[in-house]
Amino acid sequence: MKNILFFNQTIDFGGHEIMSLEIIKEFSLNNSVNVIICIHKMNEKFYNELLKINNIKIIFHKINYSKFDFIRGFFYFFFSNSLKKILISENIDTVIAIQGSIKMSAIIHFVTRRFNINSFSYIPFHFKSIKRNIINKLVIKFLFKLPKNYLVLSDYWKKELLLITKRKKEDFYIIKNFFPENEMQIEKRGNTSDNKKNIYLIGRICEQKNQIFLCDAIKSFPNLSEIYNFYIVGNRVDYDIISNHISVKSGKIKILPWSSLNTIYSNADIILMTSHYEGVPLVVIEAMALKKPLVLPGIKELKDFTLPELIYEPENLSSLNFVLTENVSKFSDEVIQRNYNYYINNFSKESFKNDCREFLNNVLKITK
Repeated sequence: MKNILFFNQTIDFGGHEIMSLEIIKEFSLNNSVNVIICIHKMNEKFYNELLKINNIKIIFHKINYSKFDFIRGFFYFFFSNSLKKILISENIDTVIAIQGSIKMSAIIHFVTRRFNINSFSYIPFHFKSIKRNIINKLVIKFLFKLPKNYLVLSDYWKKELLLITKRKKEDFYIIKNFFPENEMQIEKRGNTSDNKKNIYLIGRICEQKNQIFLCDAIKSFPNLSEIYNFYIVGNRVDYDIISNHISVKSGKIKILPWSSLNTIYSNADIILMTSHYEGVPLVVIEAMALKKPLVLPGIKELKDFTLPELIYEPENLSSLNFVLTENVSKFSDEVIQRNYNYYINNFSKESFKNDCREFLNNVLKITK
C-alpha cells in the first residue's frame, strides 16, 4: 500500500478545492493506496466536505500562509518541524500539494525535497502577479523548480509551465475540471419586473478576479445599468473595496453572498468574467453546461470558451461597453448549443474519471 498525502495550506474553499475533493474521491476508491489529507485547522468548509468521503484520513496543520513562506521554507528544509513529523509518522510516499498559486503550499515542497519524497504541485495557473518586481520574479522562478511533478488543468497550462520550468513533458499531468450537471436542477425563471437582463460576476472578491473593473465600467458608462441588472457574487479580501465603490453604493451593482448554484444560475441571463488571469474556472464550465451566455476578457486561457464577438479587450472599459451594448444579441441558441457541446466533449465526468485513473497509475509507477 502506498501512502499519498494531499496537502492544502489555505483557509479558503473555492473551485480548486472543489476539484481536489473529486480527485480525492477517485483515489479513495483504489485499494492500493491510503489517502491522507492535511488541511488547515480553520478550513471548516473543506473539512466538512472531506467528512463525506469514505476511506480517507484527515489531519490538521496550523501553518498560516504569508509572504514570508519563501524564508520559512528554508527553515522547514533544514530544521525539525511539524510537516517533517507528519511525513514520517504517516510514512508518506507521495505528496500532492493543492496550490492556488506556486507560492501557496510551497513549504511542503521544501520538506519533500529534504527527504527525497515524490511531490506534485496541483496548480491551476501560472502565478501572474500584477505587481511583480525582479526579486519576486526570481523567487517565483525558484519555487517553480521545487516540485518534482506538476498536475495542471489544461494543455495550455502544461505548455506554459514547460516554458517556465524547463522540465520534461513526462513531469506534467493533466486532469481537466468537470461540472456534475446531473446534480443541478435549474428552474426556468420568469421575466423580471423591469425586463432587464441579469449579469452575474461570480468568484472570490480579490485582485485576480478584478471585480473593480466592472465597477469602473459602470461608473464610466452609466447607461449599462439601464440595460442590465448587475450582481457580484462572492466574498473575501477585497470585499470592503468593492462595497465602497460608487457603482455599488449607488445601487447599480448589488453584491450577493455565496448561495446555491441553483439560485445563482436560475436568475442569471449572462455570466461575465473580468479576471486578470485564470486556470480553467468552474464558472465557465458551469455556464456552458447550463447553457448560459458568456462574456469574457481576451486572455489566452479563456479564448476557446465563447464567441470572438463576446470577448472584450482586457482592462478596456470601452471594449466591455461595446460588447454588452452591441454584441450580446449575437449569442444565439446555436451558439449556446455550441458551448454546451464544447463542455460535453471536454469537461464530462467520465473524462475526468479517466484522467484521475491515469494520473493515479502514473503516481504509483513513479512512487518508490
